Amino acid sequence: MPSHLPRGDLTDHLLTTLAADGVLVGDGEAPVAGGWDDDPNAPTSSFMPYLVINPMPVPDATGSIGDSAVDYRVPYTVTSVGISRNQTEFYADRGREKIVALERTSVNLGGSGWKIQQARANSIGGMTRNDSVEPSQFVQSDVVTIWVSKEQI
Repeated sequence: MPSHLPRGDLTDHLLTTLAADGVLVGDGEAPVAGGWDDDPNAPTSSFMPYLVINPMPVPDATGSIGDSAVDYRVPYTVTSVGISRNQTEFYADRGREKIVALERTSVNLGGSGWKIQQARANSIGGMTRNDSVEPSQFVQSDVVTIWVSKEQI
């Protein structure tokens, strides 16, 4: 019987790793502490930049004849939100740096051992200014891919 990828566990691992490194990150949506802490026009309000992780479609798995589903390429969209271009790119850079540092690490997914063989930024997105909110926000969406392999016993 072919293995299956517990992608939810991998997504949780990414979220936990980023949060443990002090990155404010949301699971498919803005984190509660992200963005403005009060009315943006109030003199004491402040903005907390953040990332949002979204899983993307996973291509067909590969493997040996004994288990044809042990190697996966798992892409994610990593969206950075800030109130300036500089802040947004800084946070995006920091998030990508933490994700690619996961290369060559082992992780438990679905009760089985998996190895993150490679983690890389496939696409560093362009900067978009969002003027539909006041004050404006800047958004950058990157794509990172995590290559995982099930560890054989």
